[in-house]
Amino acid sequence: MKFDFSSISLLFENTLNYIFPFRCSTCSNFTNISDSICGSCWSKFTFIAKPYCIICCKKFEVNFTEINICGKCLTTKPKVDMIRTLLEFSPETKKLVHNFKYNRPLA
Repeated sequence: MKFDFSSISLLFENTLNYIFPFRCSTCSNFTNISDSICGSCWSKFTFIAKPYCIICCKKFEVNFTEINICGKCLTTKPKVDMIRTLLEFSPETKKLVHNFKYNRPLA
């Protein structure tokens, strides 16, 4: 007689998900997937896409050239060659980064 361990594993996983449901990484609302962000928080994020300064990643409203550099970086060059960020800074972004840094379970 063969014993199917995959069904026990699935039952155990579903039980754990019921007892400890997945939560949004920003607002702690329930989500369907671990390490996920709920739809209401996702819509509050503003992603930085071109055009932006290639040095400090400041967002431009108008695309001047393929290589954009803001006035601040032209006058006083930063001590780094390039900074790249995915999201504009906002209260939601701040909360996401804070939760990632300080509220993650340790392995």
